Amino acid sequence: KAEVLQGYPVVKLSTQGPPFGVVAARCSDCHSPMTSREGGLLCPRCGRKEHRKVSEDFGSIHLTPPGEPALAESPPDA
Repeated sequence: KAEVLQGYPVVKLSTQGPPFGVVAARCSDCHSPMTSREGGLLCPRCGRKEHRKVSEDFGSIHLTPPGEPALAESPPDA
């Protein structure tokens, strides 16, 4: 989630401020959905910790590309 600073000729976005940042994430190692923890993200499956700018809306907005499992589900190869 980001604020649009400029749309033309080049798109410029900002993630400054608490409402902006990632709203959902998968683990870089095992691709399981991650949970928000103070200071970053935690994978409940493998324990990996990742540091990303987390939105205050993390977990409440669900974006799923066509043909992909929802972030609440495990990926097919898990």
